[in-house]
Amino acid sequence: MEGGLQGKLRQSDQVVARQIADQWLLIPLHATGVDLQKVYLLNETSAAIWRLLDQPTSLDDLVTALRQEYDAPEEVIRQDADELVTDLMDRGFVVQEAGDE
Repeated sequence: MEGGLQGKLRQSDQVVARQIADQWLLIPLHATGVDLQKVYLLNETSAAIWRLLDQPTSLDDLVTALRQEYDAPEEVIRQDADELVTDLMDRGFVVQEAGDE
């Protein structure tokens, strides 16, 4: 896999997602509450990936689901999904399931 994402991935429990009109916002939670300085805005494709991560899923499964929804080459979908999920993991919005190393 491009960025080395392996195993099952899912939304973190330390983030709140809210849809406002056609936009999705991810808001990180901290011990002191929410951190509005680090709100993350999702576009349509990113929001589709976020919704798929509601349940533990692999990058391969994400790509398969996205290919059914979007008319783009598999390599482009895989690269875009890998980059987004890696970014979301770096921000703490997505986590790897325990036991999936």
